Amino acid sequence: MVAMIHWDPARPAEWINDHIAMVHAISNVYLVAGEDGDVVINSGTEQQGARIREKFEELLGRPLDIRKLVFTQNHTDHIGGRRAFADPQTEVLAQAMTRQLVDERRMREFLHPPLYERHFGQDGRREPAGGYARNLP
Repeated sequence: MVAMIHWDPARPAEWINDHIAMVHAISNVYLVAGEDGDVVINSGTEQQGARIREKFEELLGRPLDIRKLVFTQNHTDHIGGRRAFADPQTEVLAQAMTRQLVDERRMREFLHPPLYERHFGQDGRREPAGGYARNLP
């Protein structure tokens, strides 16, 4: 696997400047830390989300206060870990068609499980059973 996208649960989050941190994941996740709350950009996969959050909190030495969760695209390596970051005060920002695209992905899984498994893994589940669409704007 290419080192830059290798997921290492033990690798800590790192600062990339004085207020932006990053966790190396299949799709990197970023944190913009601020006095008025934190912004998380992308969330990793469903399997990575909770550990990514832990890494940011370990780096900061405090719990995250997530005010905004921003998705740069709707692929599962960007939105899969969203539940680990969905605090009650968190506003989710995504492309206008994200809900539709995620629903379509779930429908493909339902209609064509072998095809879905070939593209998304043996377990065929890169999204939580309830899906993401109902939780996205």
